[in-house]
Amino acid sequence: MTEAVSFFWVHAAILLAVSLPIALAERSPWYAVANLLAVIVGAAWAIRGRRPPIGPRLAYAIIVMAFVGLIAEYLALQAVLVMALSHFMMIVCMTKLLQVRSLRDDVQVLVLCLLLLVVGGIVSGDAVFAVALVFVMAAAVPALIRMHMLAELGRVTQQVRPRKEEGLHRPLSWPVPAAVCPSFKECRGAGVPAGLVALLIGVAVFVLCPRFESGIFRELQAPRAGPILTGLAASINVPENQTIYESDRAVMRVRIVGADAGSPAYDESSHYFRVQVAYRYTRKAGGLGGGWGWLRNPGGGEESPQILKLGGNGRRITLASPAFPESTVEYHFWLDPHDNTALPCPLPILELAARDGSDLKLNIRDQLLFGQKTAGKVLRYSVKSIVSGAVVPLEWERGDEAPRPPPLVTPDPPLPRTEEIVELMDREIGDVGPLDVPANREAFLRRLQGYLSGGRFTYTLTLPRIRGPREPIGEFLLETRRGHCEYFASAMAVMCQYKGIPARLVSGYRGGEYNSLGEFLVVRDKHAHAWVEAHVPGKGWKAYDPTPGTSRAAPPGVSWLKIARSYVDYFQFQWASFVVTYDAGSRRQLFENFYTWLSRPVGDETTAAGAVVAFIRELFGGRLDLSTADRLLYWVVALLITALVVLTGYVLVTVGRWLAAAAIRWYAGRQRFGAVLPDAEFYYRFCRRLEALGLHRRAGQTPAEFADELAEAYPALRAAPDLVRLYYAVAYGGHSIAPHRRAWIEGFLRALRRVDRVESLGDSMPPAQGLGPAEIRP
Repeated sequence: MTEAVSFFWVHAAILLAVSLPIALAERSPWYAVANLLAVIVGAAWAIRGRRPPIGPRLAYAIIVMAFVGLIAEYLALQAVLVMALSHFMMIVCMTKLLQVRSLRDDVQVLVLCLLLLVVGGIVSGDAVFAVALVFVMAAAVPALIRMHMLAELGRVTQQVRPRKEEGLHRPLSWPVPAAVCPSFKECRGAGVPAGLVALLIGVAVFVLCPRFESGIFRELQAPRAGPILTGLAASINVPENQTIYESDRAVMRVRIVGADAGSPAYDESSHYFRVQVAYRYTRKAGGLGGGWGWLRNPGGGEESPQILKLGGNGRRITLASPAFPESTVEYHFWLDPHDNTALPCPLPILELAARDGSDLKLNIRDQLLFGQKTAGKVLRYSVKSIVSGAVVPLEWERGDEAPRPPPLVTPDPPLPRTEEIVELMDREIGDVGPLDVPANREAFLRRLQGYLSGGRFTYTLTLPRIRGPREPIGEFLLETRRGHCEYFASAMAVMCQYKGIPARLVSGYRGGEYNSLGEFLVVRDKHAHAWVEAHVPGKGWKAYDPTPGTSRAAPPGVSWLKIARSYVDYFQFQWASFVVTYDAGSRRQLFENFYTWLSRPVGDETTAAGAVVAFIRELFGGRLDLSTADRLLYWVVALLITALVVLTGYVLVTVGRWLAAAAIRWYAGRQRFGAVLPDAEFYYRFCRRLEALGLHRRAGQTPAEFADELAEAYPALRAAPDLVRLYYAVAYGGHSIAPHRRAWIEGFLRALRRVDRVESLGDSMPPAQGLGPAEIRP
């Protein structure tokens, strides 16, 4: 395999790896697909041994057009600059993969791929970045080492030739035999430790200097929410007649503290996470389903006056009496990047805590939580609530005023088939007595929920076709009897309102997939759900879920695919917990915890010597009753500190010796070239330039003999003996250099600096301005 082909496969693999985090951050696969197509086309040409399909002129044209596209994307399309740059870099890499490449082109592609990896680390919150990082470090470091070896070998072989009888060195011919340069396998042997060191340095930099706030990267467009079943929509509308597909995209991870995994609190379908609340079913201008949909109550959203604001790391507010029930649990949310300010939360909210400096706002009346749109950042917050099943049994009334029943809101305008719907309720539900009595109201709500979920209606994601601009909920109850959760919840809410019961439609997420490895729930788009909350006097809002068949019971048996997916979810959860959300506050907390743990053996000692003695005493058994694990960890820390001190001393001694040797060499060189006299410094520059061209003076050879040899071998150096005679006069005769002689010397050295190869010395250089060689006399 030739060098070009081997480098092609390395670059292709790295380019595909670094494009994945960026594609996940953008939620757009187009550039990743384009990279894959470019790799396939380039591989076809590489395997068949043919010339690449793109010539130099076409490659330049593509790169110029990509640069124009970069400017247009940034200025006209208002794209985030770093993403526009990533698109440009990917186009350049794809172009270079499909053209004839030199070693310089290979280095450029590798550097661009590393820059793309940096971009992926900035904008991606997905664990795929960690996989790409490890892969790139394992493949890029050996490639960099081999490229460097090839470049150095080429440079050396262009400057060194077998020594002639006169003792001058001349360059070898190119190309170099392949056996001279180490193989990829040999480079990989050095690349693995180098890659590990680079990863350790990266981790240290990450811990000491965590990521900045998202800043301009928050402008990166987060994934747009789809319909209610595939993801939470911005508003609650009856969707268009179509088939709705469930999405497996993860929305958040939830860890529930205070509940046993085997208890009902960890039932995958028992948790309801509210996001939006709507009170009025109305007809809008235009829209889907005849224009019917749900509206939030005016003043009941993010701008409601009944808002509590919470911001900053660790800020916590308590909304209920300190006498919490024994069945309280704490929900810890890791919300993936999103474009919705409404945040999932349970009902009721007893206590709320912000994490990572997040600014949160709580609507007390509706128990809704609001945050900020985030792109490329995981949002963390905690909520204390009550263990609940499908029905929330309790609402905590708050505030100084006495609790008042909520106002009754009915559809506006009235549904076209209102009378038929009321007759249906009277016939199917029956009379349970006055509905202002709490027990009667609860009995009616249970019967209504059982009627809708009892098998007379069919749950489906394929929506029925409604004839003409008819109202969809009336058609659902009286005609089709088929629909998804939004139809069932809307029907129950409307029927409650027509019976004089305050009811509201709630949309959010129900349950999730329990991950036993990390003991958390993975909530996905497909878990989006809608249900009803009805008001019961003396008990507040209670939740009812009329949708049948929403338990989504898992099939018996555990497949290998499910096990693999649980490991992926666990890795993603740990990545989001400890990497993506790591900021200055997390770093400070990490250092504080480590300092507290490390200072335990020290006790009350205030001096450094006393602290060291107390720490060593505890290692061998002291006043503290330490566990075996803690004592072992303290021993590890002590050994690491000792090794760090020894290595630091070794590095300081080594650096000191190197600096001393360099100073001695510098002083000896200055003495060798007459540096004690400033006027003789020109000869030192002359010798350095000759060494750069590969011309060296032999041991025992005088400067005059070396100059005569140069003048005989190279026409361009015929003035070298005159330069040496002038050096002798200054260094050993005590003469000074006149200005006109200095001008001649500088002109000669300036012409010599323009020579880049030894072969060019075969041509006579243009005469230097100033004193001619024949006139130089000390």
